[in-house]
This record gives sequence, structure tokens and C-alpha cells, in this order.
Amino acid sequence: MSNAVANVREDEVLVELRIMLEDLVLFHSLKADAQTLFKAEDLRKAAVSHDSFLLKHFTLRDGNGEVFKGEVQRRDLSAIPDEGVPQADLMKQHAVYLMRYVPPKNKPKFITVLQQFGGTKAVVPSVMDFMTLQNGVWQSKPTQLQHSRPHTVAFDWENPPTEAPKNWRELRKKREEELQRQLGITSYTGLYSYIYLNDREVRHEILVPLLTFEKWLPIKRANPEFLEVEEQDAMRGEIAEWFRNRNPVEIDGIPVKPVLQRLQFFGLDIQDFAQNAKPRRISAYQARLGIILSYPAKAPPNRVNLTWEVFHESAPFLRSIVYDRNAKPSEEFFVKDQPRFEWVRKGPVPVSAPFKLDWDVANSPTEIQQAPAIPKPEKKGGQNVPNIDGKSTKSTEAIPPRISKVSYILIGIGFAGAAFTWMLYRNHPQRIIRSFGILTIWLFGAFFFRNHIPDADQTTPTNQITSTNQITSTNQITSTNQITSTNSAPILDLSNRTAILLQNIYRAYDYGDPSDVYDALEHSITGDLLEELFLKIRSGLRMQEQGGAIANVQNVKISSIKRVPNAGATFHCTWNVTGTVEHWGHIHTRENQYSANITLDITREGRGRISEFEVTNEKRVRFETGLRLFDDG
Repeated sequence: MSNAVANVREDEVLVELRIMLEDLVLFHSLKADAQTLFKAEDLRKAAVSHDSFLLKHFTLRDGNGEVFKGEVQRRDLSAIPDEGVPQADLMKQHAVYLMRYVPPKNKPKFITVLQQFGGTKAVVPSVMDFMTLQNGVWQSKPTQLQHSRPHTVAFDWENPPTEAPKNWRELRKKREEELQRQLGITSYTGLYSYIYLNDREVRHEILVPLLTFEKWLPIKRANPEFLEVEEQDAMRGEIAEWFRNRNPVEIDGIPVKPVLQRLQFFGLDIQDFAQNAKPRRISAYQARLGIILSYPAKAPPNRVNLTWEVFHESAPFLRSIVYDRNAKPSEEFFVKDQPRFEWVRKGPVPVSAPFKLDWDVANSPTEIQQAPAIPKPEKKGGQNVPNIDGKSTKSTEAIPPRISKVSYILIGIGFAGAAFTWMLYRNHPQRIIRSFGILTIWLFGAFFFRNHIPDADQTTPTNQITSTNQITSTNQITSTNQITSTNSAPILDLSNRTAILLQNIYRAYDYGDPSDVYDALEHSITGDLLEELFLKIRSGLRMQEQGGAIANVQNVKISSIKRVPNAGATFHCTWNVTGTVEHWGHIHTRENQYSANITLDITREGRGRISEFEVTNEKRVRFETGLRLFDDG
């Protein structure tokens, strides 16, 4: 077997290529004598003639597909003795070629190696071992170069390797770093498959090298070296149809037609395949085809069957990573004898939680009005309740006073202290006096703090909604944001309602269909504002880093709700939205913070929905990328 070691420098690549003497015999049709001995003169002459063959069939290309200029600097033919080489030793001896390749530009980020020994129509495909160094330091693990199958290696010139890994721990760390840097897709010639299962769809994402795909469906191109933009566009429809027909999916026993979400041609410079790649000319040896097929589900599926129907010598199987919601990824292999994957739901079918509105239309007045202010609180017969303007009004029902948590704690400490003193001074003449005295002191403190409300309870709520649609509130909204009416309507906490409406707005985007989202938003937004806010929120959920994909809202955390003075039922709100987009085995998480003035329509017709929504500030809090890797143990 032939082998090669490439030492990549900033301005050149030095290759040591070892060729078996048998190759010289086969390629140059040399004949042995009667004693099956090949003459040294014939072998050496063939070795010199072999220079042009090697330069033609062992090629290097940069990231743009441009070919390196190569030359043979010298040969080492010391393995050929003067007496000749017996036929039985042809596979044991090698001719060594020292070759130099000059890149079109210094510091190439990528190098693609292609060997076609035996020619383009070789009956027996050749295989050779290959390894790369960077400035003489081990750079990547050895690989086998298959005939006419390109192999690409990436190089980091800002942080080049200074020494080879000393042990398996360093080697594993290096590979993990490479995995993170390349977002889990480390092979430029590998076939990748990702299957996503959720309550709205089954999604299959496939990344396949162009040359591998062409064994299934040849792609027409004028230049065998490159694929032009016009040629890419001309084949899109045919490629999409090919995938649709060979990747059937059944959901709950019903065949589902796929929706083509994306079909793009990628070069070597793309790491995040969820991004929109600008159309450009790409090298046929480096091009990759990315396709996303979505199989929509009308209801959360209970059973899914997916079949992969095509295989060939370069793709004898399909390895897929399956992502079942938030469960750990699993591995599935499609082979010719077992081309089907079946998924069955475990546990009950999820049920959508109802929207939380808490607005009693029947008992609410035609319009919530301010009650007249009362200068001083009444000591008996009622309790002062602030209205939306912060003025006190008298409720029609006596509301029992609320004793603070601090008072309860002090009372508990008083009784505990008295009991402890009683036991401590068991035979003391002042036992009763001392125990009663301690109890009295703590009870006095409890009375003093009876109306104490912590600052955290006086300011803003912290409400949040998670991806499981569970709403929690850690702080109680105070009565400064409550209103009442002149006709004895119940007290309405508008700040809390504003928080709920904000959360429901983002919950609406859990629906996949835009029309369903629109209908859900109508529960929280009045008609005049509905379309405008639908588009505004949708635009805010788009991740341009992910090709404009709509993020799945994972968390809505409301950090502040304050009444705007002299503005009726208008509140200044600040909240954080965390959304995710997941494709190709990795997940992007983005958190944005928003501030807005939100006005509620508190008339009977408005039903307490949002009527005005003015964003005053928007900023990104964080953006991060993580991998959901398959753990094979």
C-alpha cells in the first residue's frame, strides 16, 4: 500500500510519497526475465517517468478549489538493488518521492487531497495511507485516501500546534476542541443525518458531499472541477424531488408529504449549516449538499416510521442521530436489509394548557372608573385601596388586615424563648417573671412590624413562563397596581394581568402554523394592534444567525412592571426572552431584553387585552452555541 505524509507550511506543502515497486511494474507494463526478476535499469527508468503520473493523479487544492502547483524535488530509489528485484519482493520495496506543492495563497485554511492512482477508470480502486503535519507537528489523525474520494483538512494559523499530544488525554482534548469548533461536523467528506421529533413535525436534515450524491443522481456541470451558481439553481427542483421520493415518512400510519425547508450547496467555509450561504461557485471536490425535509404533524404523533431507501459503495449505510424533544440523543443505523426506523411515544400525549386570562367579563363594569379619593383612611368599616392613579379609595367590603410574615416569625421566637427560659430557670423564684418578660418583648416587636412588607414585594413581579408552559410568580404584586370600581366590582390586579398577557403572547408562538398563532394572540391583543404586534414579535424571534429561523421560546422572565404616572392603565415593563434554534446537531440560544410601555383596554369590549404596545428598548443579553452530542458510552 502506498502512503504519504504532508508537512504543511505557510507558503508550501512538502509531501513524502512512498510507492510500491509493484505499482511501477503495473503502470509501466514492465516485464520480468525468465527468473521472474525485474531489472534495476527498467525499474529506475520507470520511477523517473512516474513523476508526471504522480503530479497528475495526486493533487492538492485550497479552500476555493484552486489546484496547487506541484513538482518532484527528488527521488529515493535506494530500495532498487543493482541485481534487480524478484517479483515476490515488489510489494515489500518502495520508491520514495519528495514533492513540493505551492498554494495559490499563503496560509491555506483548507487543503483538499485527491488521489486517482490507476486513472479515472481504474478497475481496482487504489487505497493509500495519508497523514498531515503543520510546520512539522502532528496535526490530524491518519486516514485512508480512497480512489477519487477527496479528503479535506483544516488548518489554524492563528493558533498552530506547537507539539503533538503526548497521551490519550491530550489527544481526546484536542478532538473535543475540534468538535466544538466545527459544531460537531468534523468530516468534510462524511454523510451526516439528523432526525428531529417534536409535537409539530418530524424533521430530517441531511448533509452529503456532492461527489457522494452524484453516484445517486448526476448533476450536470460544464466544468468537471466546479459547480456554477446557475447549475445549482437548475438542479434544485430535481434534487428536492429525488429526496422526497426516497425518504418516506408515516405518522400514526398515514403517509405524510414532506415540505422542503432548505436546500443549499455549501463550500468549506461554512461551519454552521443553519446559516444562509450566499450562492457562489464551489469546487466539485469540496461541495456539500444540505437539505431539510419537514413532515408536519396535525397532532402530537404517537408513532413515526421513517425509511431511507438508497445505498451505494460510498454510502453503504446511513448513521442518524435522533433527537426526541429534550431526551438524550440516540443513534440509528439505516442499512439495505433494515432501512426503516420506528419511533413509538412513551408516556401520555401532551395536552396544551389553556391560556390564563382571569378576567371576569360578566361582573366587570362597562368601564373601570376611578373612585373618588378619600383624604384619610377609615379606622373602621373598610380599608383604603390605591387605584391606578395611586390614590386611595374605599372598598365596599371590609377586608381583614394582613399580618406580615415578620410578625409571625417574631411571635414564634417569643414563645420559643419563653419556653426555653421556663425550662432553664426551673427552680428559680423569678421563673415566671423572666419567661413572661421575654415573651412580652418579642410580642411587642411583632406588633411593631405587623404591617411590614419587604421591599421586594413592594416593587416588581418576577413572573416567568418556561417551555412546559408553567407560569410561576416569585413575588407578590402590591396593591399600588390594583383598581376598583364605583359599582362594587372585584379588585382587579392590572400589573399581574399585564404579566400574564405578556407570557401568553409568547406562548402563542408555540403553534407552528402562523394562522394558529394569530388566533391565539387574539386572546391577549385587541384587533387594532393584533396584526402589528404579530409581525413585531415574529420579527423579534427571528435568528438572523440561523438564516432567519424562528426561535422556539423557552423562557419569558418578567423582571419589572411599574405603573406609568398619570397614564391610566399603562405600565412600563421589562422582560427577558430566551429562545432556541436547533439544527444539524447543535443548538443556538439567544436571550434578549425588552422594555415597553403597555396599555390595557379595561373596557367590557376590550376585555382587559393589550391595546397599545410601545417598545422603548431592546438589547441582546447573550448568545451561545452548544452541541447535543450522542454519547456512545
